[in-house]
Amino acid sequence: MLHQKPSVAWQISSRPRLRKWIAFATYLDGLNDAQVDRIITSLNSIRSNPFPRTDKIKKIKGKKGNYYRPRIGKIRVFYFIENTEIAVLRILSKKDAEKYISRLE
Repeated sequence: MLHQKPSVAWQISSRPRLRKWIAFATYLDGLNDAQVDRIITSLNSIRSNPFPRTDKIKKIKGKKGNYYRPRIGKIRVFYFIENTEIAVLRILSKKDAEKYISRLE
């Protein structure tokens, strides 16, 4: 009998939850509909495969933990993977991304 590997149900969240989601909503509010749609599509893609092999998603080097950064035009979404949780940390412009990376633990 063949045993199938159980599928993992990935959950996307933010940390700390409420404050970050308000910040995300405020940031997204300043973007046009096409940019917001691209971010949502990217997050849905990450939910189905948080470890993709693509040049648009990079693991952040030199940091402890599983930090990743997908590139969505001039926008960067930072997320951290822990167990089956994908924690969205920040959505930033390309300009602010380098400063944020230097502050990650």
